[in-house]
This record gives sequence, C-alpha cells and structure tokens, in this order.
Amino acid sequence: PGRTEPGALDGFRFAPERSRSTGVELFLSGRFGPKVDGRMSYALQRVEDTIDGEEVPRSIDQRHTLNLDLVWRPAASWSVTLAWLFHTGRPTTALEIATLPPANGEPAGGDDDEGEAPGEPGEPLVIPVRGPLNGERLADYHRLDLRIARIAERSWGRITLFGDVQNLDARENQAGVDVEYDDELGELVRTVESWPGFLASAGVVFEF
Repeated sequence: PGRTEPGALDGFRFAPERSRSTGVELFLSGRFGPKVDGRMSYALQRVEDTIDGEEVPRSIDQRHTLNLDLVWRPAASWSVTLAWLFHTGRPTTALEIATLPPANGEPAGGDDDEGEAPGEPGEPLVIPVRGPLNGERLADYHRLDLRIARIAERSWGRITLFGDVQNLDARENQAGVDVEYDDELGELVRTVESWPGFLASAGVVFEF
C-alpha cells in the first residue's frame, strides 16, 4: 500500500491494483425569450482506485458537478453570459503525527526503517501517520463568472472581442491543505490553500 518517503511529511506513494471511472451526465438547453438562452448540465460520477482490495475515492473524484449558463443577447453582435459552476469537494487524506520514544539512547527510527526519517540520538522520533486514504473531502467548490463579447462579421471571417471576470464574488475555494511540522509547537500546522480569487481578463479572437 502506501509508504512515506524519508523527509516527506505529507508525501505518500500508492500503487492501485486498478482504477475505475463511472458516471452519467444530463444536459438541458432552452430559450426564455427572443434574447435569452439557458443551459444546464449535471454530472454524477465516481472515480475510484482499488488498493489492497478496497475501493477508495481517487484524488480527482468529483461526485456532483453542476453547470448553469444564462446568455443574454441585447443585439445581434453582443452577448452577455453568466456562468455558475458547482462541484463537491475533492477527497483529501487526514494526517496526524506520532512520537516514538528513543530506545537505549538511540533514535526510534533509522535510515533502514521504511517510512521513518532518522532522528538525533537520544531524541524522540516524530513520524507522520495518515488517516483513511481520501477519507475526508475539501469544502464544496462554486464559482460565478461573467463574460461580455462583441462579434464583428467580416468578409474574410469573424472578430470576437471579449472581457471575462472569473469568480465574480471573489469566493475563496479550497484547492488543498498544506501540512508542516512546527518543531517549537510540537504539532502539525495546517494551511488551507485556495484557488485564485477574482480574476479579470480580455482578449480578441480571429476566425478565418
């Protein structure tokens, strides 16, 4: 199964016996008037690895995913799109620490002990202990985006000018958890990492 590389507090390596992805997706679209279109897609999926005969969620498992798009076309050459994305949080593995007392003045671990980093003689050894693999999940992810585009038709093709605002409400969605051991505190320090917040961009697309 998994083992910890020496010196890597939160790094575990696994060799799944097999992986499997199953799911179903529903897509709907419709018009709410001469200038407004709507789209919705929902996906239910399961991505699992088989490790030691046990099915565990893979790190990319995203059980529920929902996309909602609303497009307003005030004129033939203009479009304004609001897009909302939601998906359940991805799996993560809890991590704790265990302290092994020194034996006969020697560190509890050594270079030859798999999964343990050598300590100083006479000092206790601190080793990482993981919880159930991917037994927890990050918080649910959702994001609201805005896009304004203008299309100019030409004899040779099309020009599209657009401006995008990603994460309109500047929500801090969790991307992962960084874990470090604080020697002074003698405990794990967990830092939640977030995806980028509010992001604006603009561009132009030439189609021939």
